[in-house]
Amino acid sequence: MATNKFNEYLSSLPHMRPVLLDELRGIAGSEIIRNRQVRHSGFHTPPQLLFIEEGLLHRYYINEQGAQVSIGFFVPGEALLLLGKPRDAENDYLESLQHTQVRTIAQQDVEHLLPEYPEIKLAIIHLIRTEFAREAIRTRLLHMPAILRYSKFRELSPGVFRNVPLRLIASYLNMTRENLSRLIGRER
Repeated sequence: MATNKFNEYLSSLPHMRPVLLDELRGIAGSEIIRNRQVRHSGFHTPPQLLFIEEGLLHRYYINEQGAQVSIGFFVPGEALLLLGKPRDAENDYLESLQHTQVRTIAQQDVEHLLPEYPEIKLAIIHLIRTEFAREAIRTRLLHMPAILRYSKFRELSPGVFRNVPLRLIASYLNMTRENLSRLIGRER
């Protein structure tokens, strides 16, 4: 069943011919990330696509004060593009909050397909736009009053509230755990 989600995701990418879909399925790896396992996701990570089949990933960095700052949560059916980007490269991490199964496609494998399938570039542009949209949503959230940050994020990501510790959600929303608890309490 999880593989079906991956196949559906690949098919949803723009300009995917059946023969190219078969090639991508063929180069895709599979990886299990144990509960609470942390891995570096910044500059030293080879660029790759991670598709979450099962489980939950938390992306964060460590700020100048040594505190963990949440920058994203990824649930089954979502993809995460790791670009090996230099922004906070030494401090960018992925943590599995549950036993997580991912499908991976490495950049180096995709590059071998480019000469025969130049339309892959359009899919890559789509993936990069998706990452920018995710960042834009977070940026907009952080400029809202606390009550709107909370309600909008809850609306956009209800599954996160069922499976993620409040301290991590509070960090993502740039508020204290106590303030988030108060906002949740008002709702009841």
